[in-house]
Amino acid sequence: MKKIAVLSGVFVWGLFSSLCSFSQFLYQVSLEEKISQSSLIVEGKVVAQKSFWNDQRTMIYTSNQVEVYKIFKGETQKQFVEVVTVGGLVGDQYIEASHLLTLKKEDMGIFFCKNDKLRTVFSSDKLYDIYASSQGFLKYDRDSGTASAPFVAYRDIQQVLYRELRQKAGKMIEIKKIPAILKPLPMPVRKVVDNQLKTLPSNDSLPDNSPSDYANAPMRVLAPVISSFSPATVTAGAYLDPTNNVLTISGAGFGDTPGGSAAILFDDADNGAGGTPFVVAYNDPYIISWSDTEIRVRTPTKAGTGSFSVRDNDGVVAASPSNLTVAYSILSITHPSFGVKQLNLINANGSGGYSILYSNNTANSGINLMTHPAKETFQRALATWQEGAGANIIEAGEDPLQIINPSDNKNMVMFDNSGTGLPPLPAGVLAVCYSAMGICSGDMVANQAFKTGFDILIRNLGYSTGSTAFTTGPCPPLSYSLTEVDLESILLHELGHALNLGHIIDGPSPGPTGRRNPGKVMHYSFAYTFKRTSLDYSAKQGGAYSIMPKGNTYGSCMPGLSEMTPVATITAPHDECPIVFPSTPSFTTEAFDLVHATSNKFVDPGYAQMIPGATGTSITNTAYYALRTDHTGSLSIQVTDYATVPAAQASCTPLDADIPVTGVELSLYEASACPAGGAFPEAVAYARFQGDGIISSLPPLMANTNYLLVLDGIENTKATFNLIFSGSALLPTVHDFDGRALPDKNYVWWRSGPSDALYAMYLERSADAVNYERILSITEESRQKEGDYEDRHPFAGNNYYRLAITSLGGKIQYSKIVLLNRKKTHTINVYPNPAGSVLNIFLANENPGTYLATLTNALGQSVLTKTFSAGASSHIEQLPVKGIAPGIYYLTLFDQQRKTTRSTTVWLQ
Repeated sequence: MKKIAVLSGVFVWGLFSSLCSFSQFLYQVSLEEKISQSSLIVEGKVVAQKSFWNDQRTMIYTSNQVEVYKIFKGETQKQFVEVVTVGGLVGDQYIEASHLLTLKKEDMGIFFCKNDKLRTVFSSDKLYDIYASSQGFLKYDRDSGTASAPFVAYRDIQQVLYRELRQKAGKMIEIKKIPAILKPLPMPVRKVVDNQLKTLPSNDSLPDNSPSDYANAPMRVLAPVISSFSPATVTAGAYLDPTNNVLTISGAGFGDTPGGSAAILFDDADNGAGGTPFVVAYNDPYIISWSDTEIRVRTPTKAGTGSFSVRDNDGVVAASPSNLTVAYSILSITHPSFGVKQLNLINANGSGGYSILYSNNTANSGINLMTHPAKETFQRALATWQEGAGANIIEAGEDPLQIINPSDNKNMVMFDNSGTGLPPLPAGVLAVCYSAMGICSGDMVANQAFKTGFDILIRNLGYSTGSTAFTTGPCPPLSYSLTEVDLESILLHELGHALNLGHIIDGPSPGPTGRRNPGKVMHYSFAYTFKRTSLDYSAKQGGAYSIMPKGNTYGSCMPGLSEMTPVATITAPHDECPIVFPSTPSFTTEAFDLVHATSNKFVDPGYAQMIPGATGTSITNTAYYALRTDHTGSLSIQVTDYATVPAAQASCTPLDADIPVTGVELSLYEASACPAGGAFPEAVAYARFQGDGIISSLPPLMANTNYLLVLDGIENTKATFNLIFSGSALLPTVHDFDGRALPDKNYVWWRSGPSDALYAMYLERSADAVNYERILSITEESRQKEGDYEDRHPFAGNNYYRLAITSLGGKIQYSKIVLLNRKKTHTINVYPNPAGSVLNIFLANENPGTYLATLTNALGQSVLTKTFSAGASSHIEQLPVKGIAPGIYYLTLFDQQRKTTRSTTVWLQ
């Protein structure tokens, strides 16, 4: 485990705000640091882009030509500067780097630039990198006059952002050009925000009295309106699943001939709700059709859960009537010839998927992963994807390679070092997954894009820019520090990118340390001290979709190319809330598996609904069990066979005694059916356990009532265990029932759970295990709890015994069946039965001899005996029964050794 100081800072909404306390796989870089580390800070717009391979042909970069409008720090005489970003498309090959900045043409905002050593493309004298990558570009939303980057959003560009940059950079703003697109428009630039119409700043709001970038205009009478959209839940980037990907937007005023600024504006999944939106212009290939009343659009990879908007030709914006839900996101590309294509997984290693290698090279500040605790951390994250979603990614050993080259058929996992061929990981970035894509030309419609490979690079203290702290686990960060990041959570997310999953918006809950709920695995934001190492429903479904073979065609550029073959998955019992709530017999035993359990916010309790009193807690790997009581009484739960995976997680100790870091929490709700997710009633009971034992401090339960038990791993504890339910509230059950065949009788005994005098208990017997007769009624409560019985008139062959417990409500609980076999040496029948004056005994005997027949009444008294001889063939013996009182009797046949050979019931009339 590493313990390293972390740069941090939390902003609150004033004139600017923090979108989230921390960002997934990013840690926050302050504005002061970005200013001090930048050699040039400009406002500008991306007007041209060109991607290129580096000289070693190991990485694709994109040079972005930025037209300069204002300068806040540094000097440039050029009207255009070049800004480089990692990744891009060259020909039919594409590389994407997770969590690093990507730009689009027309993107406008503030660029925090520093010199870069790569070559320029657009004849500029310098090429600039962006300090802190995605945090180093404050992207403008020109519809609302706001700007945002991960962690921060400025609600007013002119009054707040300009003023703060001028003050902290210590320089008057130098205006290079007023862009034509921001000069007064014939119609107002307006946006619906939180269902209120917000007008942008007026001309006199610039702090330095320079010309305005924004202007007001007369109110527009007719504006676009979104009346509805479908489906309500989409899958972003999953273009091979149009049913769930294509969004149909209905309304009015969209325009029959879109142009100008017409676009769809989605919440950006890389930035979160409320940040600068991801813009799909009217002429983007995402757009399928556009009319005045309906728009059909492919939901892009970067679209996130939240409100979306339609912007018409004149810049007027209409917001959706409700939020759009993005279930999961699939990585994709936009190819100038092929259009939009989702990335697909292939059989790259000949074994059905991809092989990964661990870097063992310590040169160039490298770290040998083969001997570092991070290897086991990575293996745990990999097993989660393998067992939970079927990811066919296998370990293939070690390699000294340090070059990051996702196209080289070596999928490396390594710490950042100076041998990667890349600059050090930027400040604020914790890890990056570099994904390489290929596509075969020829059939542009049918051929699909495929992932050729990937590399995962982890921040390295002392080499990477900036600093952070990793906890390698298995104990959570709250076992060590309030300023550490859980590496397993980071790697689980990066492996999600390796499986072609993009970001989503479904983030952490508010609340104090140790009382918050982490966001979903692929949510763009994550916080220090959080631990999220189990799949949620979004990651599981998205991973399964990405991994599932689709019958894709890839063309002939890679002969024999096939799709990934999923590996077998493990489904945890009780992972879903049950449909029915059956009566629960006492001493019922159920197995639980929180190692493979998932979470689902649409089913789970809200993060403040597990612990009574609305105290928050993390909800990461839940299990459910429904029970129904039979009468008012107690409930006791015994935990057995408790074990954590890995075992060391069981012994984690808390940094703060009031914040548990391991074990399982258990909440019991009174519920007639599964409540809606996030709408659970207050729990009637709450308990925690981290080993075997008895949970007996539960309140009395009501009779004939449904209860729902919800369990969750504390700080994502992964454990397996059994729960044994008992108590007087449950239907009693026999948990110890057995017997033995003795020479002259059958002997059975039992021990049951807590019972009540209102219950009836019966001993039943059968010769065929189908038709049972009651041979004993057990009425005494003490004997119901523990008793025995001697059957002195058993059948000569098989004797099946069971206990039946019947409640007042008519419910019957049967014990297990005990079979006692008395070896048949004779075949005997009696007739007629019932008998009048004579009872015939038919005996087929292979061994001749002397036999004794006895007839006894229900009190065990002998009323008739007769000795007779039988030969080897069949024999019929008559018993005179005339004059014997009518009733039920037992006929027993003894051989010449006086051993019982057969006993049966007869009726005399």
